[in-house]
Amino acid sequence: MTDPTQECPNSWQKITSPRSSCRKKSSVPCNSLNITTSGASYQTVCGWFRGYQVGSLDAFSGYAGLGYNLETYYVDGVSVTYGSPGNRSHVYTYAVGFKETNDEISCPCTGGIPPPSFVGSDYYCESGNPGPDWNVNYVYSSDVLWDGQQCGGNESTCCNPPDLPWFCKTFPTPISEDLEVRICTDQDLNDENVAIESFELYIQVSTKFSNPKGYNSNSIQVQIKIKSTPQKDDFARHFLSGAPGNVAAITIAPTSINVSWDQIANNFIIIAYEVKYSWPLGNGQLGTTYVNTSGNPNQVILNRLQECVQYNISVRAYTSQGPRPFSGAVLDSSPNVYAQVPQPPEVLTSALTATSANLTWSCPLEKNYTVLSYSVNVTVEDASSINADFPFTSYSFEVLVNTMEGNGAISMPRLFTTLQAPPTSPLNISTSVISYSSVLVSWSPPTCSNGIILGYMVTYTPSRGFPPSPYKISNATTLLLQNLLNNTEYCIFLCAFTDAGCSLNVTRNATTFPVANIQAASVLNPDNTLRQLELSWIPVGGDVTTYTVRVVGSDSSVGQGCTVCTTSPCLYVHQVTHEAIHYNISVTSINPDGTLGSQNSTTFSEF
Repeated sequence: MTDPTQECPNSWQKITSPRSSCRKKSSVPCNSLNITTSGASYQTVCGWFRGYQVGSLDAFSGYAGLGYNLETYYVDGVSVTYGSPGNRSHVYTYAVGFKETNDEISCPCTGGIPPPSFVGSDYYCESGNPGPDWNVNYVYSSDVLWDGQQCGGNESTCCNPPDLPWFCKTFPTPISEDLEVRICTDQDLNDENVAIESFELYIQVSTKFSNPKGYNSNSIQVQIKIKSTPQKDDFARHFLSGAPGNVAAITIAPTSINVSWDQIANNFIIIAYEVKYSWPLGNGQLGTTYVNTSGNPNQVILNRLQECVQYNISVRAYTSQGPRPFSGAVLDSSPNVYAQVPQPPEVLTSALTATSANLTWSCPLEKNYTVLSYSVNVTVEDASSINADFPFTSYSFEVLVNTMEGNGAISMPRLFTTLQAPPTSPLNISTSVISYSSVLVSWSPPTCSNGIILGYMVTYTPSRGFPPSPYKISNATTLLLQNLLNNTEYCIFLCAFTDAGCSLNVTRNATTFPVANIQAASVLNPDNTLRQLELSWIPVGGDVTTYTVRVVGSDSSVGQGCTVCTTSPCLYVHQVTHEAIHYNISVTSINPDGTLGSQNSTTFSEF
């Protein structure tokens, strides 16, 4: 979208940052845009697309295990078809790979899954992500998709088709169905999306229509064109000719460059110019940014640039026929006019993480010297604070300017401390069962604190499916867990934490004691026959207060009852209705949810 004030079709969503474009709007597999041909009979479709990768698109690989289906989705990218839903036929596909390097979820040309049979060779595939990582909902605006440019590393073969970004497809017999453009992905909108900045489609017909009807909103630079004799070579020639000439770049301020060029002669209306500028990032890598200018100007000022950095700059035009090629790259022609030696640079700020620091300093502002490079010296201030990967460590750094005239003075040192990180896991964790309802957990501090240890978090849950207990915090290296269920195995999780988060959990298991110490005493009738048994036992603790008691005599008599116990020991009186010589006695706890807890038993004999 060369005009930021334009709107997208209703089925797509407009974004304005970092580039004005239209992307998939809803979470259904494909968001569709229908383009009517007004019943015209055609046999050839030509066109081009320009867009950007959003998130972690994975070309054709996301659908390999599910079966490809032209009617729903088969690609992360843009699908061009003709026909109505349920009876679609494939025209062309613009796919987007995960990253430019070798990967099974990238483009087929970089080792990814090949396209389904109904696509065949009628597709282009490119990734905007140089790798190796990716970011959720991130628009990779520095690399335009399907333009045959910036195909680094293994992706170079993806940009070999000579007609890029154009495609032309001729069908065996004439057709008259409408065309359809769909943006398709198989995951959440924030994880995967495609942003279309512009596209054009043409159909070739044998009869010229005087009043063709097509999609025409005042939005994305899109309109279907009906021509009597269009040829792919005509389109390619319009696209490949006419780079701006006499491109010049002049530094006008420490962070600004004026870029100018000659306007190109052209049979089509100039919609905009695009200025691309890149700069070295180190290790042979370049950073690249684009600036669009609406209309037909012959210059633009690039602002908010980095001081004392040399930029490569090129320019290309956009016409109604699509983007034209970039001019040759030029350098800003007033390098280093703000250098000063031997005064040292002023060290400014440092953007920190736990294991990295982005060090910055000012560029000297007087001329007469040519800056070649800067030397940076970083030293550890407190060697005793060094942790694994060096989080929460104090450093100092100094900078000096290296010029053609010699080295300048070294700057004043600046101190910084890297941020805290989650610590390593606690050591020597052990558990001791104290009673029927309590377990003592103990441990040693972690080897690497990676910051200030704020405490230890202990979470515990019964192994047999009860919900986990609330976590407990300890500032010491021991913690007594109380009010547990008796005769129950617990999973105990322990981590140490700083302001940056918790360490990896360490896990141990412990099983509380069951019901125990059942005692029985007898009460006799006057004739010395047994009248009742008085039973006692130690309660299991926690929330358990209910027990069932079962007494089985040697004469096969059975007696049972239920009691609530809130004191220790628990007491229960069993009335004997049949005198026997021996009795088997069992006591079972009842958990608060009604399930059976632990059980213990004893015997009693009356002689």
